[in-house]
Amino acid sequence: MQCTQHVDQGAVGTCNSCGRGLCPECISVFQPPLCPTCALAHNQGVERQLKRQLAWMGALFVIALILLMGHMTAPSAIGGALMVAFFPAGWRFLGKFFSPDGNYLHPLARWMNLGFQAGLALMLGVVLGPIQLFKAWKEMQIVRATQRNLGASDK
Repeated sequence: MQCTQHVDQGAVGTCNSCGRGLCPECISVFQPPLCPTCALAHNQGVERQLKRQLAWMGALFVIALILLMGHMTAPSAIGGALMVAFFPAGWRFLGKFFSPDGNYLHPLARWMNLGFQAGLALMLGVVLGPIQLFKAWKEMQIVRATQRNLGASDK
C-alpha cells in the first residue's frame, strides 16, 4: 500500500477514519493519524460545532438581556444575561457529577435536586463560560491554521 499524499512512498500506517495509507511523515502530522481529506472534514465538523455553540450562547444572552432590561438596571441586566448565556457550560460540567435518573425516593426530591443543580449551574457558568469561550477561540485558531496548512500542502 502506498501513501495517499506521497504516492512514491510506502505506507507504514492507515488513516483512522477512512483506512487510506500514510507514510512516516504523514502519520506523524495528526494524532490519531488522519489523511488530509479526513483531517479537513474533522476540522470542518469541529468548526461547525463551535460556531453553533457560540451562536446559542449569543442567542441566550440577547434573549435574557431583552427580558431583563425592563426589570433591572443595565449592569444588573447584563450580568444576569451573562449568567443565562453561560448556564449551559455550568450544566454540562455538573452533568458529569449528577446522574440523570438519580433514583429519588420522592418526585419532590428530584425537583429540589434539579433546582439546586440549576442554581449551581448558573454560578459555575459564570466561571466556566469565559473559559469555554477562550478554549473555543483557541480551537478555532487551530482549525483555521490546520486548514491553511493542508490547503497549502495540496498546491
